[in-house]
Amino acid sequence: MEDKELAKSLLLVTQQPGNIRISNGFGSNDTGASSSASGVTAVLLLSAFVTACSAFAGGFVAGYSAPAESGIIADLGLSVAEYSVFGSIMTIGGMVGAVTSGKLANIVGRKYTMWILDIFYIMGWLAIYFAKYAYITLAKPGDNWSKSKAMAITLSDDEGTDHESESDQERNFIAFTATAEFVLSKSKIEESVDSKLHVVVLIKLVPLQKSRELLGLLWFCSEFLVLMGNSQQGAWLLDLGRLSLGFGYGLTCYVAPTYLSEITPKNLRGGITSVSMAMIPVSVSVAYLIGSVINWRALALIGAIPCLLLPFGLFFIPESPRWLAKIGREKEFEAALQCLRGKNVNISEEAADIKDYTENIQKIPEDKILDLFRQKYAHLLIVGIGLMVLQQFGGSNGYAYYMNEIFELAGVPSITGFMVVSIPQIPAIILGSILIEKFGRRTLLMVSVTGECLGCFLTGLSFVLQNLNWWMEATPTLMLSGIVVFGVSYSLGIGSIPWIIISEIFPINIKGSAGSICNAVNWFCTWLVSFTFNFLVEWSPAGTFFIYGSTSCLGVLFIAKLVPETKGRTLEEIQASLTHILQ
Repeated sequence: MEDKELAKSLLLVTQQPGNIRISNGFGSNDTGASSSASGVTAVLLLSAFVTACSAFAGGFVAGYSAPAESGIIADLGLSVAEYSVFGSIMTIGGMVGAVTSGKLANIVGRKYTMWILDIFYIMGWLAIYFAKYAYITLAKPGDNWSKSKAMAITLSDDEGTDHESESDQERNFIAFTATAEFVLSKSKIEESVDSKLHVVVLIKLVPLQKSRELLGLLWFCSEFLVLMGNSQQGAWLLDLGRLSLGFGYGLTCYVAPTYLSEITPKNLRGGITSVSMAMIPVSVSVAYLIGSVINWRALALIGAIPCLLLPFGLFFIPESPRWLAKIGREKEFEAALQCLRGKNVNISEEAADIKDYTENIQKIPEDKILDLFRQKYAHLLIVGIGLMVLQQFGGSNGYAYYMNEIFELAGVPSITGFMVVSIPQIPAIILGSILIEKFGRRTLLMVSVTGECLGCFLTGLSFVLQNLNWWMEATPTLMLSGIVVFGVSYSLGIGSIPWIIISEIFPINIKGSAGSICNAVNWFCTWLVSFTFNFLVEWSPAGTFFIYGSTSCLGVLFIAKLVPETKGRTLEEIQASLTHILQ
């Protein structure tokens, strides 16, 4: 009750047709249609480009595993189980990134969080690129120096290395030679003479009778090297890289839409954020297309390109004005807002609205994560979590992670399938960014989810006909049609709009905690779909896609009944009208 009375005394919200009036004890501000409507500036476009790069990098992570699967297994000698770990460990990193994303963005800011996620992206791609299969060859005690030296020279490309000259004292020394064969593109030494990088370690001991303890220790280490040499050294580096990429992707899913929603004017927010977040499905498609014609190492380097562009852009874009207002950096807040809106634009009204709302909301104690489950936030949390569940349980990651297997089951060549599926998504993204401000988030979401339902139904039907041996000549076409319909529908709305709505509906005092919960739910659902997909397909390919289609069908009802429309309103207007504590 105290919170509610305090809130009412600080911020009175009344909704009028086409307008919301926010007033406080010091007067009132009319936030009508012209309040924060503004045009596109170079800084705003650059900011959108930077966030689009981070989203593109994240989508490339998701799309990488499917086209790289056969190459990695062949080159590094991984088992199917080991590759499955590689494919799914990204979701663990994503969940960790999701849980920490809100708090991290609140502490260091939106811009510096993007610096951090970019570091994890770059480290991840480099770890994958340099993952190799390791071989260890070891000289045994008792081998003379000449034999050990000969072995090292034979196995090493570096024959010109200066070794100590042979002398009489060699008879009193034991030579331990460890040669690590790092194979860049083949899993067998004899098949990769031209692509080996050898590192030779020559350890010469003092006379044996003076160092038996040291000799024992070195022999133990040598046995450990042998054991390591008999395992796939590439696997752990691959997994480490994939984990790092997942963490960066988890941060991206929260900070990219949040940053964009806080810097864009209300008349452009939906379109700009939609295009930027739609880079995720676009980059998944790009990874499929490029990965079908180049090897997995080159594909990893291509995935790192947007990560290398990010730092250059981050130097020139401002921090989120709303975050700066939240932490009390008033001068920087006004400078950032002016930079985003243009030098000659009067920002006084918009700046006053943001400051008044932020100051008032901060007088209410910031709620912790557990407090979000109280009744006053129930509607917002249901909407946020529900959209995350709908986005994943519609089957998007089932398609994304296992596209090769789906094409094989349908008898469609992978390259043909990837091209047919990927190309139509580009115009769908452009169309979605135009329609989102014309028809609103809810309408476009319902159209998108309905299309997903249709795509899943067509895919499932193709498997039914295949199992019954009916209409076999048309089954591949029906399968491709279903996947294309699903991909276009996903790109049109459900791929990006849930992130937009989540970045809009939560007040700034709970945005970090609520955003982390929704992000974590999304990643948990991602893991659940990727983990269960193979089991479901083994049970029934057709049934799998009918289940996904049924989820999308229920999602239409969820959107129609519970999801609010946020088109054409400032963040302060949206949050004031939705949060029970401010009513």
